[in-house]
Amino acid sequence: MMQQRVKTISYSCMLAVAAVLLVQAWSLLGEREALAAQEQEVRQELAQAKQFALAHKDYEVYKKRLNAQVSKLENAGSRRSSVTACMRLVQRLAAEQGVQVQMVQGEGKQSLQLAAEGDFFAALRWLRRLEREGVCISELQAYQKAQGQTLEVELVVRLH
Repeated sequence: MMQQRVKTISYSCMLAVAAVLLVQAWSLLGEREALAAQEQEVRQELAQAKQFALAHKDYEVYKKRLNAQVSKLENAGSRRSSVTACMRLVQRLAAEQGVQVQMVQGEGKQSLQLAAEGDFFAALRWLRRLEREGVCISELQAYQKAQGQTLEVELVVRLH
């Protein structure tokens, strides 16, 4: 009877150990699958990095060009989205060229109506600088004052 009891206890212990080992094997299988998925992601990222490196052999030049594009887009976006910022830009460029901005009216959130006056060539330089800075001029009228070097300009600047 005692031997029977010892056998039952030893079988119970073996079953318990087998259950513990089975649970550990199951958790290790889950970890292995997670590691395999992570390894696949790393391989994909490496392949993408290799393709990028082949496409952009001079990374520093690419990085500078990309940063320049990003800053240009940020500047253009902030300039276009804000009427106040656009007015400041127009007035700053006019002051740099010696052009007097006489009238600034907002036509809603879409455009500004401007009137300016200055030396003929200064006014032309001002208009060129506006274009270079990305200001979209939708309407432009220019008048030369009688017998003078002064140019009057009326324009509508479209905001995006």
